[in-house]
Amino acid sequence: MTDTNMKDPTLINIWQAPQTLVLTPDYTNLDTQKMTSPRKKEVPKLRLIPWDPLSSDHADRLYRQRLVCGWDYGLIDEWKEEQKAGTKAIYWVVLDDSGPAKDKLLDSHVAQFPDESLPLQDTASKLLAAPRDPSQEGFLPIGHVGVSLRPDFNEKVGLPRDGVCWIKTFYVSWVLQGSGIGRTTMTYLESMMTQNPINATIAALDTVPGEWQLAKDNIQNFYSDPPHKVPAVSNEEWYERQGYKVFHRDEKALKERLGDSGEEVVIPLLFCKKRLV
Repeated sequence: MTDTNMKDPTLINIWQAPQTLVLTPDYTNLDTQKMTSPRKKEVPKLRLIPWDPLSSDHADRLYRQRLVCGWDYGLIDEWKEEQKAGTKAIYWVVLDDSGPAKDKLLDSHVAQFPDESLPLQDTASKLLAAPRDPSQEGFLPIGHVGVSLRPDFNEKVGLPRDGVCWIKTFYVSWVLQGSGIGRTTMTYLESMMTQNPINATIAALDTVPGEWQLAKDNIQNFYSDPPHKVPAVSNEEWYERQGYKVFHRDEKALKERLGDSGEEVVIPLLFCKKRLV
């Protein structure tokens, strides 16, 4: 996957149709002005800018956002190696300057998270092992999302080895949830995954079961320190609304040790998929 400044014409504006998204290989300039929302409100206009695994500033910001998210903040070094190897690509979710209510949304995010007030620079020189020309421009991310290629794991859960792309590492600023940013990000990713070099026909993801996520004890364990916004609907229900269907369940997928008590909690996972083409 390469940058829009690359000269190969086969990689620029992969397809363009009236009244639709215009996809570029780097996905930093996707136009959603013509998209519609089921809630009939203005759709956020976003940019997806690659995370740079070689940048200490990018690594620090990702750690801070994962800490607020509450999950996987200890995996940054592992993700660096996966991104450099071309099996994972993490993108920053960035509000586009021309999008509706951009300043208001960004001000809300920075007010809640003042340690994220300094801009990062677009410096990633590779994406999915392909070279790109970073713009060096500054930006303030309000979240992040990743895609992963997992052929060996696909076979373990009954998916085809090829043609499947996993959505992973998804976080949108707690104070901006409900604004449509999550849905718009998913639309971008699903369109992107059908393009070169991924060419996926199936999108997959994992999430905790809704009844587990919203159980009283788990809200206390996972949403209180640091304080998180308890979602109005479970992740399972939210992904179901985006068209994802459960195809596999692992009751003992993860183990998490609670900070204060040291108690080990066993976490079940649902594996969901959606056909893209």
